[in-house]
Amino acid sequence: MDFTSTYSYASWDSVAFSPGSTFLAYVNGYARKSVTVRVVGTLQVVRSWELEEPLDALEWSMDGLYLLVSAYGTCGGVSYVLPLDPDAAVTDHSDDGRGWIARIEAAQGLVHAAWLPIRRIPAVVQFFPFHCAVIYSLADQSCTMLPGTALARVFALTSEHFCVVQREKECDQVCLYTPHTPDAPTLEQPVQWDLYRAMAINTSHASGVAWSPDGQFVAVWDHMLEYKLSVYSAHGTPQVVLTIQDNDVPSTHVPISAAECRSALTSPGETGRARRVSLRTSRSQLRRSSSGTKRSMSHALGVRVVAWHPSSEFLAVGGYDDHVHVLSLSDWSLVFSLDISVTALRCMQSLPHVWVEPYRWFEATGGRGIVPMEMSTAVDVPTLLNTDTLHTGTHWIAWNHDGSVLACRNEGMPTAVLLYEFYGLHERSVDAHLQLLSIIVLSSPVRDIVWRPEHACSLALVTGRNSVYCWSMKDTQCCEAVAIPNDKFHASHITCSPDGKTLLLADTRSFCCVVTVPEDEEPDKRAAL
Repeated sequence: MDFTSTYSYASWDSVAFSPGSTFLAYVNGYARKSVTVRVVGTLQVVRSWELEEPLDALEWSMDGLYLLVSAYGTCGGVSYVLPLDPDAAVTDHSDDGRGWIARIEAAQGLVHAAWLPIRRIPAVVQFFPFHCAVIYSLADQSCTMLPGTALARVFALTSEHFCVVQREKECDQVCLYTPHTPDAPTLEQPVQWDLYRAMAINTSHASGVAWSPDGQFVAVWDHMLEYKLSVYSAHGTPQVVLTIQDNDVPSTHVPISAAECRSALTSPGETGRARRVSLRTSRSQLRRSSSGTKRSMSHALGVRVVAWHPSSEFLAVGGYDDHVHVLSLSDWSLVFSLDISVTALRCMQSLPHVWVEPYRWFEATGGRGIVPMEMSTAVDVPTLLNTDTLHTGTHWIAWNHDGSVLACRNEGMPTAVLLYEFYGLHERSVDAHLQLLSIIVLSSPVRDIVWRPEHACSLALVTGRNSVYCWSMKDTQCCEAVAIPNDKFHASHITCSPDGKTLLLADTRSFCCVVTVPEDEEPDKRAAL
């Protein structure tokens, strides 16, 4: 691995790779009024701006041609649109020579600002603290108000649709919007946003929305005091409701039959969906509740994280109950319940690969080495996990690029990451089942984790120390601890470029980039270190 020098930045929300992985933009630290764009490969500066307000967030447009930077706490809030091309700047000096092409003020305060996920219509949406949002179209300078926004987020659906969660008459709705005409907006014909569909959702106060990768289903979950997740089709047809009963047993309720589900998803001219993966009936498999339409209240805390399988065939749900529940799209049954608690690991007769961080390896290498993690299968390894914490529950779950591995982290054992392999996923003749594949045990609590895109199975994580840990699996597993050569740099955040070639590490005030050495050069690089 090749590490770059460190650069000062403002906050983790103010640094981002461009969609094509060519550029890296960030807000400079300290004053937080300067925006810089660098080439990823060389970190050469290609553009910079000096603005008036201290900035809090930065986001690239979908085409990578513009930047949206926002200040949330100054003068009610303001957003700037910055062009990557210098020739796109205004020529009437309305920008006071600062290089922006649009300045959008929020008179009543600004909670969040984002690009509207419609590629052919450049537009910005601002969310305000009084549950309202406004869409600003840059092409025709028109404004559209969205009242009653329950979540200060905009969600992408397709290239022509986006959705927001709005509240009307004490009822949450997932509202889908689309432009009125397919033509590009102009000053003479401004864009009009039509309400394509409003889907009433059964939540007291929606706290999250997740669309399936194929755009066919949407999962919505309630506030943290009630464990309830509902799944709807893109047409608004209820599919399943996942709750936890008073006896802490999860159950699902399907409002309509499987035949009605298929009828709702298949138009008369289509042949239907592909055959599903058959799931093995085992002790870990749960039966669907026969409670009918009965609705039960739960004393369990709510849903915390949700992760759709890349194939959209499965939905993993994690909460504060130290379990990850997996739903199958074929009949919306609850097919797996993974216990990721310390108690469950201690009760296992045998463990798979357990990767343990070597003792004082950083000092032994002088902070300039790559050290293989120690491997063990001892039953008493979970006793190394730190349970001295007031927090518990599933803190993070994510599938890898092809959906063959599910990674989980429980806040009750913050120094460990659990990896489950989805056996038989790509083999229709073999029943698919989740099985514990590996456990990564570190000496410090994990701060951030990322699956590397465009890599079949490669995971990177940081712990707030001057090191980064990499796990990968091809034919065999490999886990390494890599020292960060930059002095006084303690990585607490990590992300990856869209092409998967560059890692970005950051602490509270600075960041650096990591370029992975090609596999054929890796042995020589280790020898040099």
